[in-house]
Amino acid sequence: MRSKKILFCSHCVLNQNTVVTPLHRARGAFPETVKVLLEEGIGLVQLPCPEFLALGDARAPMDWAAYNSLAGYRPFCRTLAESYADLAKTYDDSSLELLGILGIQASPTCSLFGTRGVFMEEFIESLKRRRLEPKGLEIPIDHEEGRECEAFLSALRRGAFQKL
Repeated sequence: MRSKKILFCSHCVLNQNTVVTPLHRARGAFPETVKVLLEEGIGLVQLPCPEFLALGDARAPMDWAAYNSLAGYRPFCRTLAESYADLAKTYDDSSLELLGILGIQASPTCSLFGTRGVFMEEFIESLKRRRLEPKGLEIPIDHEEGRECEAFLSALRRGAFQKL
């Protein structure tokens, strides 16, 4: 039987190979995080990585202000966000449970709390325009392969998503 639970994940939760060098924290996916999600029967939707798509692998680390002022970046993020918000609405209309968004703490593109990332600003607003009520949880900045944060994993198991 299907769980009907859906989680939208920042791209690098499942693919750290797109993270700007030297900020990656795992060889591929975050293994313990993915293990918890699979054990809970949660369907995963991997969001795109606008940084990688717009600037490629050889990009330099940038902060929120740099991405926000980069010509064409916000409209690019908005276009990506709209298509994934449409997908979320289709899931919701199909009686699937949208658990929320798994973001990346302090990411200039995918942070959910504090200074919200550029892509997440657009995605969350796109969800709200579709009358969806997004919730989120962030992978903490000190969460890395081999030292995955137990407090975060516990929150993930409990489904401790917060309203955005």
